[in-house]
Amino acid sequence: MNIKNKITSLLISCLLSPLCILYTHENPHKTRQVGPLFCYGQNILDKGKIRLRERPFYIKNKAHSFTYLSNQAFYALSDDWVIWMDLPIKLHNKNFADTDRLIATRVETEYAYHHKVTSGKRVLATALGNCIIPTTSTDDDSNLDPYNGTGSISFYLATTASVLTHDWYAYGSAGVQLNIPYHRNRFGELFRFEWIIGHSLPTSSWNSYLMLEFSSARLQKNRICGIKDTNSGGNIIYVGPAFIARSDHFYVWAGMQGAMLSRLNGNQQQATLRAALMLAVLF
Repeated sequence: MNIKNKITSLLISCLLSPLCILYTHENPHKTRQVGPLFCYGQNILDKGKIRLRERPFYIKNKAHSFTYLSNQAFYALSDDWVIWMDLPIKLHNKNFADTDRLIATRVETEYAYHHKVTSGKRVLATALGNCIIPTTSTDDDSNLDPYNGTGSISFYLATTASVLTHDWYAYGSAGVQLNIPYHRNRFGELFRFEWIIGHSLPTSSWNSYLMLEFSSARLQKNRICGIKDTNSGGNIIYVGPAFIARSDHFYVWAGMQGAMLSRLNGNQQQATLRAALMLAVLF
């Protein structure tokens, strides 16, 4: 991808969020919070709050399947600024023997640069960045395991925006992952674009939403010893339903997505589906 196309993608990322500008300010922390399951960000909490989250995650391609457990901890430095860490463990790796090991660790910060509420409406726009630390080897099955890491430090930068009402939830995000070269090898950039539309469900004590999540990824080709790898890069679009229910202190997410489009270059296993369950407690 040339410089002009990269600049265009970053401009699109910046333009997604300002869909929320003209609302009267009230206390934004006296309203319900709804967040994505497969998509990224929107983890803003009240100052001093701690959220612990467990996220079993399953992904399958044509010939292999992988199961992970993400162990996530969030801390709110202010009403608009959160830091968190993700320590994912690989639980199952079909056709391979390496399981129960730590994979690429993530450290992230997210800042809400626009966070306002009117009567019955919450508008939130955030910017986030994370550092992906190579805590596992990529020598054996890295070309098969999409969450194995890149063998070097990577950075993910994104912007997100959402609108929440009593009945509807809408979300959009765009981001790019930049990978640092390592031993003359470099994994291609990853561009992500994500959207959600959701509607509330009638419940008594829990706030519940049924959502449809769209997740698209464009992967640039890797370079091995400076030469482009023809068996890398491509495009994937996942689409599927997700469910969230929350009380004052507990959250539950569940969902599944199928690969509506999987066009990976060369001899790569095409994506088929992924599923996740997420449980969280707020202190």
